[in-house]
Amino acid sequence: MEKASSFISSSEISEIIRFVIRAGLFLLSLLCMIGLTNFFVDPSHVYGDGSYERGIAEILASGKNVANVVDFDQKLVQRILIEKRRMPSDVVIIGSSRSMQIGSNIFPGANVMNNSISGATLDVYLSLLSCYDKKNLFPKKLILGFDPWVLMPDLGEEWPSLNGNELSILEKLGATELNVRPPLVPKRWQNIFSLAYFQVSAKDLFKRRLQANRYFSTDEERADYTILLRDGRRSYDKAFRSKSVQEVEGEVRDSLLKAERPAFQLGRMDPDWARVLEKAIVYLQGQGVDVVIFLPPQHPDVYKSFMGSVRNRVIVDTEAYFRELAQKRHLKIVGSYDPSRCGLTGADFYDAGHVTAEGVERIFSSAAIGM
Repeated sequence: MEKASSFISSSEISEIIRFVIRAGLFLLSLLCMIGLTNFFVDPSHVYGDGSYERGIAEILASGKNVANVVDFDQKLVQRILIEKRRMPSDVVIIGSSRSMQIGSNIFPGANVMNNSISGATLDVYLSLLSCYDKKNLFPKKLILGFDPWVLMPDLGEEWPSLNGNELSILEKLGATELNVRPPLVPKRWQNIFSLAYFQVSAKDLFKRRLQANRYFSTDEERADYTILLRDGRRSYDKAFRSKSVQEVEGEVRDSLLKAERPAFQLGRMDPDWARVLEKAIVYLQGQGVDVVIFLPPQHPDVYKSFMGSVRNRVIVDTEAYFRELAQKRHLKIVGSYDPSRCGLTGADFYDAGHVTAEGVERIFSSAAIGM
């Protein structure tokens, strides 16, 4: 029997090299396609020059509502709005999307600005507070909407999202607990080859290009499309507002399936973040700001699910911490993660985590925090 050769022939080596080159070129072409699509379609305006956001901010600053808005850099809009202010507001609200229904509806006759940003964690709060601090425009009353994960850095953005002058407030707070360094690669460029963003961009390429997507100023407050109100609140489109209880419950079930995955599990509060938050509140009180804590309720089925989860049950400890903080610093606290404590049912929710505008108004009216 002839013994098999253990050597690779030169022709086989050439084939392997050609295969590697072809695979490399294919991968490079794929990355280029993803990167170029993400950059030029850019549905969330991550790579734009800021003109889209400046236009939104200009309309809001003029006292008009902005209709037909699509994805945009919420942080940039809020920074521009704060920069444009000349006088302090009576009331400012900072939180996540769960705090976007608080505004002049709760404080009629007052000068109110809602600076909430979707998915906000402590880094975002400090970023916005830095903007107010630099202009010496802190409001009389500041409502801080705290989701259960606001002090859980693993579930929010990274500290490097704070950069440049926005880090100045950390120095004033003496926040030595935090080791904040600007990223080697700016955050927005870290996702240029993101497959998830490419999927959104690809859908947007075929959808948005076929329809008008320019925003415009309006006096309307409710319409078929989403409207950003002049006080910073968000008026959702008719389809989102008009969902039946059964439709919302179906969405909640889908959300609870996601909650089984590790990425959707709550963690423990970061003690360093908690200490920095307390320092920020002490600083704000020293500036004469009346700080109010708002705890946005969860949908009843979501809260029930959290209570049955070993890890997510930490939501009880988180609320207890905020209540202890409020008592310690003599702060008013409104709401609760437990919807039953606020008198809410599933009919008071737009989806798994967002209370309707009417529900939020009831929560605040019962608290009677006033001006």
